Amino acid sequence: MKILVLSNMYPNKDSYSGEFVKRQLASIEKKGIDIIKSVKSERNIFSYFMFYLKSIYYILFKKYDVVHAHYGFHSALPAVVFKRKKLIITYHGSDALLEPYRNFLYNFLHRVTIKRADFIIAVSEGIKQALIREFNINELKISVISCGVDTNLFSATLNKKGLRKELNLPESKKIILFVGEVSYNKGVDIIYECAKVLKDYLFILIGDIKHRTNPLPNYILSGAKPNSELYKWFNACDLFFLPSRSEGTPVSILEAMSCGLTVLASNVGGIPDIIEEGKTGWPIDNLDEKDKIINKLRTIIEDTKMLESVGKKGRENIIKDFSEDKIAEKIKGIYTKILWE
Repeated sequence: MKILVLSNMYPNKDSYSGEFVKRQLASIEKKGIDIIKSVKSERNIFSYFMFYLKSIYYILFKKYDVVHAHYGFHSALPAVVFKRKKLIITYHGSDALLEPYRNFLYNFLHRVTIKRADFIIAVSEGIKQALIREFNINELKISVISCGVDTNLFSATLNKKGLRKELNLPESKKIILFVGEVSYNKGVDIIYECAKVLKDYLFILIGDIKHRTNPLPNYILSGAKPNSELYKWFNACDLFFLPSRSEGTPVSILEAMSCGLTVLASNVGGIPDIIEEGKTGWPIDNLDEKDKIINKLRTIIEDTKMLESVGKKGRENIIKDFSEDKIAEKIKGIYTKILWE
């Protein structure tokens, strides 16, 4: 079986944006499936042009069995226009929840793309339901398959003291970690407001910086880090904080939980599929109630025993349901199903 994968978001040496697609493909290849890739790693108009040109060439002249596109029409459009084989599209978040509503053209292109797709994968139940509501998709044509996580790389370690020394972090402070695009949609303005009140805690934000505020001594913008190093940061910190306004199934949460780090995150997108309050993490129901969020942060992070027990249970659930191997097996099943229908 040979799969042509199209993705307009793929990591380069300076960014891990789309890293989960890269890792998913590697896991699928381990299942004995050949992958041909047409991907875009840079964020500029020229790279989009080259991505589409390469995708069209591969679609027309390469030998493959199925096309699998990531991120809606942005990646799938060449396969929609020059369709030769069956098409699967994975929706990851904003491509389903925000992009269709940008303007009439985007909505039209989404409708055409979904109509021509043979199967849809949504990374969360929330995305699945949103696509069904907006585009009237037959439920038999769509499945929920989350992104996976490398549970061997992202594993728990007891060497927090050594990691803090290696990463030049204070040994005695409580540290709250955020990993993702530093943007308004990810709720970093809320993190900033929390840092202004909780001055004794250190807030570290890792990711491409799209949103800046006045500096605070306990609010640190560290920029993007290689994905292969993130496990050190997860293991060195006390709590993972993601107050997003919209989400798919954030890989950063899966990675944090795989490292045994307790999570406090917005109850949006696929996050309710992962977090069970007080057992595998803590949800935030209302981002406008900043005082409640601050009090919850303080209560959770000061209870060391609870952090450990919730973190341990969270890792067990990730191993059970979200390991890359299990996710790859599910996707392989979709390929086989579509190919032989």
